Amino acid sequence: MNSALTKIATAPAAAGGRYPRFGRYLLAVEVIRTKEGFKGDSAIGELKVRESEPLPGGEAPSRVSETVDYVENLSDQKKGGGGRFKSFLMTLVGADELEFANPAALKKFFDERQAGTHLLIRCEVYPKQLPRRTVSPGR
Repeated sequence: MNSALTKIATAPAAAGGRYPRFGRYLLAVEVIRTKEGFKGDSAIGELKVRESEPLPGGEAPSRVSETVDYVENLSDQKKGGGGRFKSFLMTLVGADELEFANPAALKKFFDERQAGTHLLIRCEVYPKQLPRRTVSPGR
């Protein structure tokens, strides 16, 4: 069985590439795949921008027909990428975590069937304010 699928299936679901710029979107899932590389395993969702509009007072969003990626590193347990990608798939099809606890259940999303493609996602991408780091004052 594909080790990347096992990492997604066994990771706890988390709340939360080439990300779209800040804006409001309607995205269509084009491809869902895994990649095994020298920096570890990754899960990738390639998304086509169908509609986009800027946030009030914001920058220009990603353009219509542009492809953006949602990428998670599955090899770094501390970053929880397997859990975030599992949550993405669960939300995409309205499933619960138990349905995705087995790598075989995930296979239909990554093989030639591409079960999640052509589904639409309406979302808003906005800047997140990060707290100031006090560990190294002056940096």
